[in-house]
Amino acid sequence: MPEIQIKLQDNITTTSELIFSCRICRVILCKESHLVTHEPGRHTFSHHRLNKERKEQNTSTSSVPSLDELVSFDEEGVSVSSSSSSSSSSSLTTRCTSLFLSEPLQWMKEAASADPVEEKLICYSCGTRVGALRWAGGQCSCGTWVCPAIVLYKKSLDTQKTTTTTSSK
Repeated sequence: MPEIQIKLQDNITTTSELIFSCRICRVILCKESHLVTHEPGRHTFSHHRLNKERKEQNTSTSSVPSLDELVSFDEEGVSVSSSSSSSSSSSLTTRCTSLFLSEPLQWMKEAASADPVEEKLICYSCGTRVGALRWAGGQCSCGTWVCPAIVLYKKSLDTQKTTTTTSSK
């Protein structure tokens, strides 16, 4: 996600970028430029979602639906359940609930060196769990596997938009 630059006058430029901070103490944890984008729904299914949908199907009907009946993706790559259920909502849409970083940031170095496989990421200011570091990779809520998975949970973060105006002579 690139920075947006707007040229106001000949010598004034405005740049905006998203920053992500801890929801509890508001300390800045990362910027938009640190994020890695992934293609939502790149892989065919999420094991967690597949098991959950199978359990829901088993309670409503006796036959077990196939994978193709359970999970499909729309043109944006978002997982959509195509099976009908007895509840009022007939389809489920999943959005990504995590942000993935390209490499550990300075405040994560201790967690990155502590365990060679997996470690919890906690806010360096207040100690709240804000993510996880999994060198073996991890699966996003949309079904895509990201390796290595340096994950920040959106539910633990606040998003702020910063705007910087610079003038050059």
